Amino acid sequence: MWVVNDTREVLKGELRLNVYALNGEKIYSSSHAVEVTSQTSLCIAELTEAEVLQGRRAEEVMVELVSEGFAAPSNRYFLRDPKDVTLPESQLSVHVNEEEQSVTVTASGAIARLVKLELPLGVSDSVTIISICSPVKAEQ
Repeated sequence: MWVVNDTREVLKGELRLNVYALNGEKIYSSSHAVEVTSQTSLCIAELTEAEVLQGRRAEEVMVELVSEGFAAPSNRYFLRDPKDVTLPESQLSVHVNEEEQSVTVTASGAIARLVKLELPLGVSDSVTIISICSPVKAEQ
């Protein structure tokens, strides 16, 4: 795993790697110390696919990277091309809170991918959510 720091500040903290089966079960997790000086990149860990897959096939998992101690967005990846990922059927439930102007979409049974919310004209443009692993809140 590489960390690229294109800022003028030192990145210091931890990077957590989580691997989930497509039903949402966490099958692997590891934390790695990060200290990367400005305008550099650093390999912080070398992991094998076999180590993180825990006996599962690569097309049956999703990988998540979460930073702690420094600002970086959480990232989620599938290890194979979309056509090769074997997503089980997922059930979605939607809750609209007009007072808070929010929409909460919850997936059960499996991770949902490429969910598109179409909102009424004048409310906002449509929103596409790439994947839903647990309750996701989309602000209007």
